[in-house]
Amino acid sequence: MQPATSLLRDLVRKRDFYAGGLMLLIGLGIALKGATYRAGTLMHMGPGFLPTALGILLVLLGLPSPPARWRRENRATQRTRASCRRSRNGWLGSASS
Repeated sequence: MQPATSLLRDLVRKRDFYAGGLMLLIGLGIALKGATYRAGTLMHMGPGFLPTALGILLVLLGLPSPPARWRRENRATQRTRASCRRSRNGWLGSASS
């Protein structure tokens, strides 16, 4: 198991993590600022409708970025560990014969 500082250091180095976080922050800011204006209705949109809708869309697009990156890394780590196990078993098998 990795120490928490190593995991945090790995996360800080990831561009996808930063991109997802930035999309979340900007989208949240735009959605909150747009909500202060009158939104109107779909037939008669007010000045706050478009910024609020786009901010929410940006937040929704930014949500899956960090978890997708973590899943991708976990799969790569598992593949690497599995190949190491196979190679170790190969060495053990060849050393015993």
